[in-house]
Parts: sequence; C-alpha cells; structure tokens
Amino acid sequence: MLKHRSKDFNFDHEALLLMGYLERNHGTFQILLLIHQDGSASTSEMRRRLKPGQEAIDNALSSLVEAGLVGCESVGTFPFSNTYRLTELGKALVETPLSSWPLILATRGYRVPSRRLRDQA
Repeated sequence: MLKHRSKDFNFDHEALLLMGYLERNHGTFQILLLIHQDGSASTSEMRRRLKPGQEAIDNALSSLVEAGLVGCESVGTFPFSNTYRLTELGKALVETPLSSWPLILATRGYRVPSRRLRDQA
C-alpha cells in the first residue's frame, strides 16, 4: 500500500506497466504536451516542432493511440494526413501531477496494451 493524500490505495499493476511502456517510447511525453497545448497536431507538425525523429514519433503515437490516451482522425483529402487529439483520459493525465498518474489510470479506465506492447515494457 502506498499513501496518497492521506488515503491508502493500491497502484494498479497494469497502470504501472502502461506508464513504463510509455516512458520507453522516445517523444511520448513531448507529444502529449504538444497536443495538450495546441488542442490537436498532425504528424507533419510534430516532425517540425519536436526533437524525436519520424520513427520515434510514429512509435510513440501508436502506443498513445493503443493506450487510449490519444485519438486519431484521418483527413481523406489530398494531402492525406492524420490529426491527433487527446482523449478524456489523455487530458486527465496531462492535467494531473505525474505522481498521480497510476491512480488516474486505475480509476478512470484505460486500454490495456496488447501483449506485444506489455512485453516491451
């Protein structure tokens, strides 16, 4: 048991696995903050404004979408692009101190990463 704001609770093991997985994807937290600041961002905007390379951005976005923290909208006209926005869970995380993320994930619901993603964590 860990203490948090004078209440005892158990950190959800799956939430901690998800946090570990996100931490291992370079650029994940930069992407979360950029999307939070701007409301949405395309992959081309992320490439221009963030330090990680294209492969790192693609991997981070894939993990964020699979975890249910970011949603993706495809634009069906040329030039084709994807726009990313935070989900309600993603907003809750970004607007909460990092030390409370396991509690938010455990109590507000999240998508458990696929076996492939958990094995990488």
